[in-house]
Amino acid sequence: MNICFFISDHGFGHIMRNLPVIVELLERGNRVVVVCGRKHLEIAGEYVMAECRNRHAEFITVVNHTDAGLVVKPGTLVLDRKLTGREVASFVAEFPERIEFACALFEQYDIDCAVVDIVPWALTAAKRMDIPSFLMASFTWIEQYEGYVKKQDLDVLKEAFHSADHILYYNLVNEPTLKLLGKGLEAGYVCRPFHEDRVAEIKKEYNRPIVFLSLGASNSGLDFTVDTSGLPYDFITTGTIKLLGDHVTCLEPATPNTQDYVMAADFCIAKAGWSTVSEMMIAGVKFAVLNRPDVPEDTMIIRQLENMNAAFGIDVEMLKDISAVMRMLEEAHLHHRKCDNNYKGVADFIVGFRNV
Repeated sequence: MNICFFISDHGFGHIMRNLPVIVELLERGNRVVVVCGRKHLEIAGEYVMAECRNRHAEFITVVNHTDAGLVVKPGTLVLDRKLTGREVASFVAEFPERIEFACALFEQYDIDCAVVDIVPWALTAAKRMDIPSFLMASFTWIEQYEGYVKKQDLDVLKEAFHSADHILYYNLVNEPTLKLLGKGLEAGYVCRPFHEDRVAEIKKEYNRPIVFLSLGASNSGLDFTVDTSGLPYDFITTGTIKLLGDHVTCLEPATPNTQDYVMAADFCIAKAGWSTVSEMMIAGVKFAVLNRPDVPEDTMIIRQLENMNAAFGIDVEMLKDISAVMRMLEEAHLHHRKCDNNYKGVADFIVGFRNV
């Protein structure tokens, strides 16, 4: 089969949760075309080169700024609604050209199926070309934008999302998305598989309990530092959280397979993006997530995690007293078993779409 992925380039979580599915499809002999941002495709290319054993696999990348996403205020995780609204309006105005681009791509590569996460215009293009489409959803932009994005722009997005032929719902999908899209298939949790040898190496590098901290890449980080001095832990950060102390490792931005650091950690503190949460659920690590009251996706994920007693939310300002946060993590009676990584099941759904 010839399968085309259209992946949101808002942050890196969307590309990360699709990479294991893409590699699985390549392993099975399918040709895969991926449309996403330049940096995202660089990461994808490196990952496929390292992980795919099928050296005859046809993996094609097409650079495109695929999504409007959310705009946050520099140095914070606070949503800038005015700038986001402008970005969405500009994005929607470009839909006709984007749809033509996708239609030409479908013809160029003789595409059999489109997999969309969560790029709305690609769904419209697939419907126009009568190409079956899968929408991979834990949320849509509709519930993120309601209340401050113009109604006419929301209507265009809604119509696009309703163009999907099949819906694959990831675990922790929010209720507004279920209400908007209706019946779908369950996809479970998905993340890049862990490398047991690398996880063991990471653990050997540190002598104390490991705390992994990450804010994702859809922001410029926090404008304050976190003092870890005197705490009995080894801290590993991706850099968007600035840590001070003698037992701090700051990973380079290009560090591959950060999921292995999640698996190696005793505790994690992270933004509640779906892909990071999925990694932590599959790893079975004890974790806390950062409250973002103005971002419905994060808020609804955190609510579900707390209802499951799988994790708890903390306010960003609480990081200034990291010792108190660590006491909360140590004392919390959280419970969840390691969850299954269902990337092979998602690949099964895609290649078996004619029977869905």
